[in-house]
Amino acid sequence: MRVFLCLVVTLFSFFSIPAMAQTTVAERLLINAEITARKLLNNENFSDARDMLRRSRAVIIVPNFYRGGFILGAAGGTGVILAKDNSGTWGYPGFVNIGSLSAGLQIGFSGSELIVFVITNDGLSSIINNQVRIGGNAGLSIATFGGDVGGAKGLTTDADYIIYAKSAGLYAGLSLEGSVIEARPDIARDFYGESAALYPILIDKKYTDSRADKLRDILVQ
Repeated sequence: MRVFLCLVVTLFSFFSIPAMAQTTVAERLLINAEITARKLLNNENFSDARDMLRRSRAVIIVPNFYRGGFILGAAGGTGVILAKDNSGTWGYPGFVNIGSLSAGLQIGFSGSELIVFVITNDGLSSIINNQVRIGGNAGLSIATFGGDVGGAKGLTTDADYIIYAKSAGLYAGLSLEGSVIEARPDIARDFYGESAALYPILIDKKYTDSRADKLRDILVQ
């Protein structure tokens, strides 16, 4: 099932990352992540977003998270993940998929932009070790805004992950229940020149690339 889910997320991502001349998939993803980060972190409906960022051990930014279905539903998107060291300095990005499959009567299609605040060390370790299934082994609080919704909803202080999302479409709100988070070493290879795992990127700080500096700057503004 995880292989099929990876194919679904990759298909969503293929249509969600617009082509830009002379840029790689990783570069386009970073450009879109910059746009999403500015939009969500500076949104007046989430005055506590910057405080949440300061509390976070890491952050995942997914510029295009799509959900659609007819009988069998699927949801997914590709994002960047950045972690802070003990001094509070943001490192360089790894790349991940977030996605899920669901059964039951469902018709519709929606798109969202989302930021996942990884609050705890356990939450980050689970992502690095490819052991995250939201709702199965991780605490979760969700805040959604869009349309007339204003302010954060359902936040708790003891969650491993807190999700802010801007959603639109035929589905109401956003649920990531049952979603898995998996590393994308192939995109890391596209960016860093070798198939880097999340641990050496996020914890060992082995990789750097100035093309990610603009996104890193946005996180500390």
